[in-house]
Amino acid sequence: LETAAKAKDDAFSFIDQLVAEAPSLAMTRGAMRSAFSAGFNEKTAEAANKILERFKSDYDPVFFMVLGNSYLNWAAPTVEVPTWNKERARKALFAFERVQKEDPDNLSVANNIAWIYLKALETPDAADRAAEPLRKAESENRLSDIHVGTLGIVQLAKGRYDSARGYLTRSVASAPSATRYVHLALAHYYLKNSDEARRNLRLANNLPCSPADTLELKKAQALLERK
Repeated sequence: LETAAKAKDDAFSFIDQLVAEAPSLAMTRGAMRSAFSAGFNEKTAEAANKILERFKSDYDPVFFMVLGNSYLNWAAPTVEVPTWNKERARKALFAFERVQKEDPDNLSVANNIAWIYLKALETPDAADRAAEPLRKAESENRLSDIHVGTLGIVQLAKGRYDSARGYLTRSVASAPSATRYVHLALAHYYLKNSDEARRNLRLANNLPCSPADTLELKKAQALLERK
């Protein structure tokens, strides 16, 4: 434990040095990930904010990708706080949109931006616009099954239930996850397919669930029980 604590302290010291001096991409990646793996606390927040301020004008893809992923993870619901943290989500969004400005074809970034707008900030119209690179990639046959699932969840939020069902059915066939099954269940629910909705909720319940997945699952179960 002492060694692990020292490694994290060394990583933070190294970040301070990088922020003050010229950054080295190869060395920074490991240092930041090591430091931020501790999760969100005062020390990681301070380091992240420092880096964010330092690179608001100077573009560095490694910094922004690590910051975006870190803030997105820190924004997600937890057992203790079962809601999205909008302030951290907006910082993640800032980081990812900065990457997208330089790399508009980065589908992972487009996927994360759509997800933040949809789940953390609850703005389906913005999520729909953010998903445009994913739709373009689909037309060019270069979309992963995970991104197909995101398109389905966006379609669901926009009330395009039949389209959502199609996307999510494709996604769970090769990339099953609790959240995709929950949203597929909701698509069936809104299409008046109660049996399929319940079946997909059962499948979701049998898969590993993050706190965010559990939150979605409970909401869907409550919706189906009202019918």
